[in-house]
Amino acid sequence: MSQESRNIDIAHRLQQAFDEKQRKMRDAGTPYNKVIFANTVGESKQAVQAWFRTGTIDKLKLSKVSKELDVPIEWILTGDDKDIYLKVPNRQTQSLVKLIEMLPSELKEKCIREIFDSERLRVEQMDDILKHINML
Repeated sequence: MSQESRNIDIAHRLQQAFDEKQRKMRDAGTPYNKVIFANTVGESKQAVQAWFRTGTIDKLKLSKVSKELDVPIEWILTGDDKDIYLKVPNRQTQSLVKLIEMLPSELKEKCIREIFDSERLRVEQMDDILKHINML
């Protein structure tokens, strides 16, 4: 599969995730469009339109995009089944932050280090996925 084909697949998955988010927001009575999406992820409307057209996104933007669309980065990149990736809802994340804040300093620092180490490993895994995709 060529890089162009993979990028087109990414563009289709982005559109699919966006359409699903837009449907959920509409069902909740809240407007949602690509301008709102662009503002939420901190990008211009033109940049976002290019993502949906070409499927080419800076990997540093993928985290914001996946969070906003509520899909795993891995799914955006590979199309693998979304349900195999662990997702933590915002409420759980907020509860976790509150728990960490209540810990004694030494334990709090240890937890924060562990979280940062986990995120670093996740970024490395994402790099590996991207390298693998580019090799196919």
